[in-house]
Amino acid sequence: MDTLGWRLRPAVKEDEEFLRTLFALTQVTLQSFPPELQATLLEMQYRGREMTYSTQYPDAEDSMICLNDGTPIGRRLVDRSDERFRLVDVAVLPEWQGKGIGTRVLAELAQQSRETGVKLSLRMVKENPAVRLYSRLGFETVAADEISYEMVLADWAGRWGRET
Repeated sequence: MDTLGWRLRPAVKEDEEFLRTLFALTQVTLQSFPPELQATLLEMQYRGREMTYSTQYPDAEDSMICLNDGTPIGRRLVDRSDERFRLVDVAVLPEWQGKGIGTRVLAELAQQSRETGVKLSLRMVKENPAVRLYSRLGFETVAADEISYEMVLADWAGRWGRET
């Protein structure tokens, strides 16, 4: 359990620069490219990801993870419906990882899922080291392809269907 004070607040347009920085700092796949190419690729990937999110999850709840003083340190993007919660994105700045904040953010969402009786699911790339965190919190892999895992909170793994 973390002892750091943090809270969620709705993301606003002024958070765009922070979100670009967060994206850049949490990407490990581009490190093998020359530095002069990395910035261009990061910008293209960021814009593509945000376009995909806004198209596939137009009503998603976009929240900033902030310290109690309002300093943003991460993001949580959740698409909610009566049938399911879809964790679309969660990220914490590298210097704040390993302090229990991400665990608490995810645990609270899992608790909301259990309390409302709706499935909580996510998709993540296989190389993401957070797979251990998700497993520890009770997520199970229910499907996989060449690059990603589909995970569902264990309470729902036996009832999981093909819809996501």
